[in-house]
Amino acid sequence: MIYQRLFTSLVGIPILFAAIWLGSFWFFSILSVCAAIAIVEFQRMTSKGTRRAPWFLGIFWTISFLIVGQYSVGLTQFLIISLVTFIIGMFLTALWVLIFCDRSTIYPTWLMTSLGPIYVGFCLSHALALRHLWADDSLGRNWILFCIILIFASDTGGYLVGRLMGKHPFAPILSPSKTWEGTIAGFILVIIAAIFLNGILLSGIIYWQVLLISATVGITAPTGDLFESKLKRIYGLKDTGAILPGHGGMLDRLDSTLLTIPFVYYFAFTIVHY
Repeated sequence: MIYQRLFTSLVGIPILFAAIWLGSFWFFSILSVCAAIAIVEFQRMTSKGTRRAPWFLGIFWTISFLIVGQYSVGLTQFLIISLVTFIIGMFLTALWVLIFCDRSTIYPTWLMTSLGPIYVGFCLSHALALRHLWADDSLGRNWILFCIILIFASDTGGYLVGRLMGKHPFAPILSPSKTWEGTIAGFILVIIAAIFLNGILLSGIIYWQVLLISATVGITAPTGDLFESKLKRIYGLKDTGAILPGHGGMLDRLDSTLLTIPFVYYFAFTIVHY
């Protein structure tokens, strides 16, 4: 398992970092592919029984959120157009379930079909909004790199220390393999990585702001992991897919990112603009 995770990381991380560095079309394309796979995994997971999930609508709605993140200018425009996208998506989904679903499955299908694009699409759109938040391309690039590296630090520290030294379960019902030792190690590694990267990527950000951002990432990253673990527990799954050897599905790989990216985006906007 650990060798599969390592191989997947050695292939995937350079591609992701290259896309972030190039920005624009490349970053948008990579995130669109990841989001499309993740939303299909989410809908497959949540459409058990008699509920029929509209796959095409979920993908379209999810990618629409990413387009908003890619082309919005500033926080206000991003939030307003995202709200419009949310309302239109909810309306179209309601029409679909009214036409194609049985009476007993209308509400659960509408709820879960709507939750997926919001969870995957809207949350992930903050990565594109963060990448293009400023006129200075290098500033947005550095912020998204900073965020991604901190998330990797949390995941890596938690996984390695948890496997080697973990003895006390952190959330045995939701995620039996997650331990207090690994969670604390991931949090500490995030703080160390943030302090180190601040002088390289975010010079000028004062010390307490770096600590606040890193502490937030150290909390939200494992929380995002636990949220997705809860969903898998509800539907009786170990992984959402098998597309990434050693990691499971795309949603399994994105779980920490989806909750963390929005927090970093709003932190970055507040710090830089005020």
